[in-house]
This record gives sequence, structure tokens and C-alpha cells, in this order.
Amino acid sequence: MRSFGLRLLILLACFFIGASIAHAGLFSSGSENKINTTKEKNVQRKKTLEQKQSWGNKKTSTSSTKISKEEKQAIESAKEITSGFHITVTVPISTVIVPAVVDLEQHGKLALFRNCKVFSQQRTLANFLKFEQDGVIDLIAKQYYESMAAQGGAVQCASCVSYAKCLVQYGAVLAQATINLVNDLNSLERSGIVKIKKITDKNNQTVLVVKGISFETLKNMFEAEIIRAAKTRSGYFFNLIKGVKLTGNTIRLQHNMQGFLIKSNGHSIYVLVPRECKIDGMPWMSTEAFGGVTFNVQISRGWSYKNALDQLKASSTLKEKAEQVEKFAEYLKSRGMAKEYAALLKKATELLEDGKVNFDPQDLIH
Repeated sequence: MRSFGLRLLILLACFFIGASIAHAGLFSSGSENKINTTKEKNVQRKKTLEQKQSWGNKKTSTSSTKISKEEKQAIESAKEITSGFHITVTVPISTVIVPAVVDLEQHGKLALFRNCKVFSQQRTLANFLKFEQDGVIDLIAKQYYESMAAQGGAVQCASCVSYAKCLVQYGAVLAQATINLVNDLNSLERSGIVKIKKITDKNNQTVLVVKGISFETLKNMFEAEIIRAAKTRSGYFFNLIKGVKLTGNTIRLQHNMQGFLIKSNGHSIYVLVPRECKIDGMPWMSTEAFGGVTFNVQISRGWSYKNALDQLKASSTLKEKAEQVEKFAEYLKSRGMAKEYAALLKKATELLEDGKVNFDPQDLIH
């Protein structure tokens, strides 16, 4: 009996030990499964993250490549304009001046050009004397004025005197602007912005050869100089007309109704319509000369910095800076700062063509 009890005790002990081992084994196996599952999830999560990052990098890389190609194409297009083959032409300086004046007459804020419109409106003596209106001619008045013109007779014409005043002022402003522009070009050459040289052509005419800026830039420089001259009214040519005071409304018709003469304050002003003028016999305004100053200029046509900046604006990374440059250039022109205008355009365009945008346009003119 005692032996049976002992055996039973041993069997129960073995059962509990086995159960404990089995329980311990079951627990250990469950932990391993849980740990392995967690590891697998972590690995999967890591793979997923790596895939996302890889996709993101590819997207960024693709985007960068796209921007790079866009920028490269814009820069190449701009360089084709500024550094490519250019056609040069030799023209009278008036070819540069007249478009600048027309701009000021049509869009400018200066009263002289806005009111006179010497170049943008064609005039005849019939307009001034008002014997022709909208194509209808007053024959009696026409014959009267023709008769007076044949003998150099005096007539009253307030609009004629006003127009003569316009021509006198135009001559002074444009001649002074011309001299100032030449001084600007010399200064820009010393700074390395442009290259200029003076030659004499086969007709013994002076030709100023300008390289490094376009026809349009030179025209805009001239416009800036006109603004400065008109506002400051200082310089040699303004001193010449200080004593010229046109008063009254009396004129003397000349040369079969082609021109008229005004005498005032000891000076004689002769106007040949539409836009020629002499002061005391000295050429003052003509088709090609202003204040008696005339020369030819050789300049590149068919391109401009504006065209180059338009190409650079096709790049999303360069557009904002290109627009800033354009805006500041227009500001400089409106302030009569011709030399600074040209320097800004050249320097800024070159920087943008190198893909550089971290600059302040104002720093380029100092």
C-alpha cells in the first residue's frame, strides 16, 4: 500500500513536471512567434519606408532634372541672343534719337514732348494758318497767304510761334542728350561694359562704332538722357538759347508757304515745316542733326537684352529675378540714369545666363 502510494506520488510528480515543461515550452514558442512576427513587421515597415524614400528621391531627382533642363534651355536661348551673330548697321544718330523721342511724345510724362509732338504728328502751314480743315480748303484764305508768302509779308499765327518754341527747345534737349550719351559710352568703355571706337568713313563722316549693347539698349539710353536733359536743363546747348525769347504772334511767311520767319529779342528764328529750324542762320533742328551735332553710329540690330530676359523668364528658377531686373531697369531709365541702365542690363543678364539669382539688381550699378 505504501509502495502504491509512493508510485502514485511519483507519477503525479512526473505529470506536474511534464506539464510545467510543456507549459514552459508553449510559452517560449509563443514568445518566439510574437517576436518573429514583430521582426517581420518591422522589416516590412522598413522596406515600405525605403521604397517610399526611394520613390521620393526618384521624384525629386526627376523634378530637379526637369528644372535643370528648363533652366538650361532658357539660358541657351538667352545666350544665342546676346552672344550670337549680330547684324551691324551704320546709321545717323537721328535713327536712334527719333524712336526715343516718339516714345516720349506718346507715353512720356514730360510736358515738352507730350504737348509738342514734333515727330509723331505731321504738320503743314495749312494746319497752322487754318485755311485747310479736314481736307476742305478755304481758297480765298489760301490765295491771301500765298500772296503774303511771295513778298515775305507779316501775318498773325500764334500756333506758328508756339511751334517754333517747340523746335528751339527740342534742339537744345536733343543736342545736350547726344553729348551726354557719348560721355556715357566713354565711361562705360572704361568700365568694360561696352567697346567703342571712332572711325571716319569713305564720305569723311565720323562713325562711332559701339559693341556690347544693342540698338534697342542704345535707344533706351538716349531716352533716359533726353529725360535728364529736359529736367535739368543744364549744359552748353541750354546756354546757347538763354537769350532766345519768342514773344508775340507775328510771323513772316517765306518760300512759297514752306516756312516762316520770327524775329524777337534780337534773334531770328527760321522754321521750315515740318520740323527744321535755324537760329540766327545756324542749323538747330533738321532731319539728322540737333543743335548742329551730327554723326553716324554703327550698332547691332535684331537683338536686345529685353529679348534675352524674356527667354530667361521661361525658367521658373530665373523668372522672378529677370522680372526684377526689368523693373529696376525701367526705373533707372525713367530717372534719366542712362549709364546705370546699360550697366545693369549687361551685368544682370550675364549673371542670369550663369544661372545665378542671388544678387540685388541695385548692387550692380555701384
